[in-house]
Amino acid sequence: MEDVLEVYARPRDEKRPLVCLDEFCKQLIADTREPVAAHPGRLGRADYEYERRGMCSAFMAYSPLEQWRGVRVSGRRTAQDWAQSIKWLCDEVYPQAEKIVLLQDNLNAPPCLVV
Repeated sequence: MEDVLEVYARPRDEKRPLVCLDEFCKQLIADTREPVAAHPGRLGRADYEYERRGMCSAFMAYSPLEQWRGVRVSGRRTAQDWAQSIKWLCDEVYPQAEKIVLLQDNLNAPPCLVV
């Protein structure tokens, strides 16, 4: 943990930007019945039933020293999607960087990686 805190304490370096990356999945759902809006003296009503509309995976990138954040959304959760997000960071977001210091809490990858 101390190594990660030392990374956060580094000064800003345009050639070596610090990027925090996190990934999460969400279930996409839709109402099966139209909710009833609230009126004066009457509470709103919504049914608990829903229709499943699939899943999506989002990769949230945050660069605290650059004061920048970005999100990429995918319909799947695969290693290829992770790799495409890293390619996006390298090719489009920080093309001028010599290295990107990547911090992430993904259990399938190292906690600190220099790309």
